[in-house]
Amino acid sequence: MNVLAVLHYSVFGGPPNCILRLSGPLAEKGVNLTVVLPDEDGDSAARFTSADVPIERIRLRRVRASLNPLHHVKLLAGLPGDVNRLRRIIRRRNADVVLLTGLANPHGALAAHRENRAVLWQIVDSRVPAAGRRALMPLVERRSDAVMFWGEAVKRLHTNGRALEIPAFLASSPVDLAQFTPSTERRLATRAELEIPPDAPVVGTVSNLNPQKGVEYFIRAARRIADEVDSARFLVVGARYSTHRSYSARLEAELRAVGLADRLTFAGSVRKVEDYYPAMDVKLITSVPGSEGIPTTALEAMACGVPVVTTDVGSAAEAVVDGVTGYVVPPRDEDAIASAALRILTQPQLGSQLGQNGRRRAEERYGLGPAADTHMRALQSAIEHHGQRRGAPTWAVT
Repeated sequence: MNVLAVLHYSVFGGPPNCILRLSGPLAEKGVNLTVVLPDEDGDSAARFTSADVPIERIRLRRVRASLNPLHHVKLLAGLPGDVNRLRRIIRRRNADVVLLTGLANPHGALAAHRENRAVLWQIVDSRVPAAGRRALMPLVERRSDAVMFWGEAVKRLHTNGRALEIPAFLASSPVDLAQFTPSTERRLATRAELEIPPDAPVVGTVSNLNPQKGVEYFIRAARRIADEVDSARFLVVGARYSTHRSYSARLEAELRAVGLADRLTFAGSVRKVEDYYPAMDVKLITSVPGSEGIPTTALEAMACGVPVVTTDVGSAAEAVVDGVTGYVVPPRDEDAIASAALRILTQPQLGSQLGQNGRRRAEERYGLGPAADTHMRALQSAIEHHGQRRGAPTWAVT
């Protein structure tokens, strides 16, 4: 089976992470995967190339959360060219299925429809506002052959609880449980690299710096935590976007305003993020409403035995069980975020138990094997549904 995954973002994040991790397990099941990326700055291309996943880089526009009408005019004007470029790749790669990652950019579905190929559409978060969901979900049902939702809450949000006329699956980004694991050695080595004392309480987050991730609430919560725990240190791991320079500048100003510049480290984009989780005592997810499905970083932290405090957005509460693997708090509430983190920091035995529970939950639900099986069922369903609906040839698992 030849699968073409269309990614509209060049910065490595949840959907690219999912595809990269599943490339090996899916190859073992007979899937030849190719990834399409926009020809712009970002770290995704290097990651796929280093893992020997074939990539195609083309001019590929995307919807932007901007009030500037020029962005949207350029998107619409460039849509025919983007679709035609994708059509040529579909033919060249002989794709059986085109995989879309995100609701807002239908380019791959339009190209696949023109080429009479099956479409598997992944809806990975709750970012698209209600008006956009109402406009785009009928297109999903018309132009895709199967759909995957990252969590039950994301599914309910997009379907209003009704059954779809195409096969639907629940999924999330998986975790390599052999790679992401509790490690005292990694904890000490990463702290030494970052010049963090080995016994200092560390509150961290793994988040690219964009407004949906609410990193300013991490900084504000850090200020409240620092007032209670003098020795606490803070760590932010994640890439900066060229399209979000003003947001990065706001975060730097916020950091100066709260007076934590000497206690909070921006580590930037890192290649081995699994080395950074063990350095943390608490992992925060401070995302704002309309931003998440099941956060990959929650699953990674849990696999590393780190308790998680997450805002109640998207399907986050389906991964982080309140009071069992961490705590779920209201979004945009730095006091609630800080209070939950302090509960863990000031009760080491509680933190240890939450971390152990998180590791166990990751092992039970979020490993590579189950995720690869779900994706194979979805891909096969897409091809079968496409064959029934449009008379295309079917592909059978052997």
